[in-house]
Amino acid sequence: MDTRSRTLGSGSAARCIWRATRAVRNLLLFAVLVMLTACGGWRPNASTFGGGSGTKDDPYLIATETHLRNVGINSLYFDGKYLLLTADIALSGPLCPIGADLHGFGGIFDGGGHTISELRMTTKCPEYGGLFGVVNKNGQIRNLTVETSMEEIAGPHQWAARTGAIASFNMGRIENCTSRGLLKNGEIIGGIVGVNKGIVRNCTNDATIEVKKPDGEGGFASGGGIAGASMTEGALLDEVVVSGSLNNGRVTVEGNHTAMAGGIVASCSGSSRIEDCVNEGTVSARARKSAYGESDVYVGGVVGLIAGATAERCVNRGKVRATGHENVYVSGIAGKIRGARLIECRSEDAVRAKGNPGRQGAVVGGKGVENTISNSGKRR
Repeated sequence: MDTRSRTLGSGSAARCIWRATRAVRNLLLFAVLVMLTACGGWRPNASTFGGGSGTKDDPYLIATETHLRNVGINSLYFDGKYLLLTADIALSGPLCPIGADLHGFGGIFDGGGHTISELRMTTKCPEYGGLFGVVNKNGQIRNLTVETSMEEIAGPHQWAARTGAIASFNMGRIENCTSRGLLKNGEIIGGIVGVNKGIVRNCTNDATIEVKKPDGEGGFASGGGIAGASMTEGALLDEVVVSGSLNNGRVTVEGNHTAMAGGIVASCSGSSRIEDCVNEGTVSARARKSAYGESDVYVGGVVGLIAGATAERCVNRGKVRATGHENVYVSGIAGKIRGARLIECRSEDAVRAKGNPGRQGAVVGGKGVENTISNSGKRR
């Protein structure tokens, strides 16, 4: 029985209704934003920002919390606009992510090397967790540090949340960004981005990541130092890649029947790539024995589960730990490999696993260089 089928339980009907309601709400919101923009609706005025006209040479200047919150009023307006953070900002209360709708944020947001701190989520936007909700294909976030304390992602079905300090979903570009603090709960969590379908380059995660599904809750739990997942399905850019990034934070994942954890990315699929990344943090995952069927644990110092994708020139220096009742897939580099390539990657720390050995390509081991690996899990 596959993971999706096992997640369907007594609450599946309620979840389907909630997701359908969410989709209708997002469509209506998007339609309203289009109408407002087309009909000359919301526009910045002299007090909206600290100056600027939104061009590359004269970006909108963001110097206060009010300026920052104004960006979220109408994300559609900021497509192609340039924004520059000119001071550190400590938020005074919860923030609904910028671009928390179907359209997302399509502007160019330059943090200017500054920090936005005290980021917390609100129950008004339960499906997104991060400073930005969706970064669309035109969006760029760069040179920014976010300090967060996301201890709860609340909502009608809080475990649907995809969370990252910078963004929940990335379809564009995130570069030279840093995450600090705590990212806790949710379903798919990454230090920088929850789900990546774009480009993440030269980012650092110093935040602690804790993904824990409550007893009796179906589905899976997934956590990665940089991204919770990176995939090409539905991507709009020519490449999907996580490169030149560093994780220093501890990643801990606990699920009922499926738990995935990676020092850089929890799961990587399609033709996406992980390149020139380093993990220094401890990575661990545990799957409880569940009524949903066999429990699977995928843990890697770089990536927990890699399918059809490529990891190249990556290094793991962190401890890797896994515990499960049935199938445990664990390695210093990649927990489980499905038709993927690991090229010139190495792990410099030991690996510990508890539970029955994983099947279909588990690589249990630590130190040494792992070159291209076949589905059998043997070096060649």
